[in-house]
Amino acid sequence: MPRSGRRLRGLLGPAGTPRSLAVLDVLLQVTAQARAASTGTATDSAATGEGSTRLADTGSFDSTPYVVGGALCLGLGVGFVGYSVRRERLGL
Repeated sequence: MPRSGRRLRGLLGPAGTPRSLAVLDVLLQVTAQARAASTGTATDSAATGEGSTRLADTGSFDSTPYVVGGALCLGLGVGFVGYSVRRERLGL
């Protein structure tokens, strides 16, 4: 049997239907069920008067120490590379 025939037979399911279409159909069903469940809970909470869940406001994230630390580590790495190149060129 030619190689492409074996490849085609591997893609077909038991009834001759493509497996990728069967998987796609299952994924679409799961997605539809998830959407129905999420809209159902949203309408239930709206009917009971409960608000949606919100996260607490914890303020802004201060990234300054991370930026400064990263710049220092980068500078240290550049210094080591420069020192190594200098030693190699001078033959030390």
